[in-house]
Amino acid sequence: MVNNMEKDTSFLEQMVKSMEDLEPSLERYYKAGDVEKFNKTKKTMVEIQEKIAEVLNAE
Repeated sequence: MVNNMEKDTSFLEQMVKSMEDLEPSLERYYKAGDVEKFNKTKKTMVEIQEKIAEVLNAE
């Protein structure tokens, strides 16, 4: 049986991986001047950061 701490750790690892995966896209959209895609990607990254903060603050 997986405890809550293990679930939280796994979730946080997945969220960090998602952030790392989005970072190159954010940079590429910025350099290309694609404001719409940049803003969408940035919004997604902020939402992920908020979810990470929720998990960390719940402990």
